[in-house]
Amino acid sequence: MEFRLMDETDFNEVVGLMVKAFFPSTLYTWVAPDQEERHKILTAMFRYRVRGWIEEGREVQLALEGGRVVGSATWLQPTTAVPQPRGSLEEVIAGLSPLVVERWSLFQPVIEAQEKAILQPAWELAPIAVLPEMQGKKIGAALINQQLSLLDHAGLPCYLCTQDRNNLAIYERFGFRKEGELLIAPGGPMSHTMKRDVHD
Repeated sequence: MEFRLMDETDFNEVVGLMVKAFFPSTLYTWVAPDQEERHKILTAMFRYRVRGWIEEGREVQLALEGGRVVGSATWLQPTTAVPQPRGSLEEVIAGLSPLVVERWSLFQPVIEAQEKAILQPAWELAPIAVLPEMQGKKIGAALINQQLSLLDHAGLPCYLCTQDRNNLAIYERFGFRKEGELLIAPGGPMSHTMKRDVHD
């Protein structure tokens, strides 16, 4: 397994990885129950986000096997500024059904509120992804542990938000603890905030 930072040549492969990894997720299954629409919103959203990561110089660690990107972890550096909204909503939802547009619009203020509630400075893990056929091989653990050792050495905490309840126990094994949760909408998923303090 090879590990390195993402560069611009990885754009399409990383977008494809994100779409596959998040296709069965609780959040996107709720936002877009129709699989065709789910693929469309995932592709549009991650094309926008990955392009932003490249342009802003965000730290995206990749895991490769045989030259193929099989996992990634995006780490956002600490900021003392109020987090800004995540890009253009219109760009992500163009051409989608009213149901998908409504549900995606409900999610945005929830995630922004959770980010603002975290005491800075703190790194954010947002997001981590592993190809479905490569899950269970400790790729995600390797990506997380690499960064956590650096953060502990620097004396900085980190946090994440997840809408998959099953992820809570996984992240707890890395020292994250649940800080809070917000319901996205009645009948919709809960968004959980988890934080990890510095470990000796």
